[in-house]
Amino acid sequence: MENKVRELVWSLSNNPKAAMKEDLTRITLIQKLQTDYNEDSWDEFINLYRGYVFVIIKRMNFSEEDCHDIMQTTFLKVWKNVEKFEHGGYNGQFRRWLATIARNTALRFIQKQKSESTKQNLFKITKQEVDLEAYTQPEIEAL
Repeated sequence: MENKVRELVWSLSNNPKAAMKEDLTRITLIQKLQTDYNEDSWDEFINLYRGYVFVIIKRMNFSEEDCHDIMQTTFLKVWKNVEKFEHGGYNGQFRRWLATIARNTALRFIQKQKSESTKQNLFKITKQEVDLEAYTQPEIEAL
């Protein structure tokens, strides 16, 4: 099912700006998403919110490719956690919840990139230290 959601997000995000709508989230749509997996409901949800999520992520200065990756992860997190969402009857509450997930996913993406970059740099330093061990003392002093 997770792969189906990924494919759906990717296929529907070809033109995210066209998907941006002013419609308010229908509580019935949220309830459908919460009660059981319904492909038509998820299609409608992603069509409704892909532009909104794209704009949030793009404003954080990500490349188009990274935006799509982060969007996929965002919608997967919504899919996994939508049953936990409780609508309190306030306008915009769901959009704020969705925006928080999108921003946190984008920030986690940055942290992951920094972590991978640090690991690569540490590997380079360790490799250089190992290479220095191959030298004799006079050769090291000459460096």
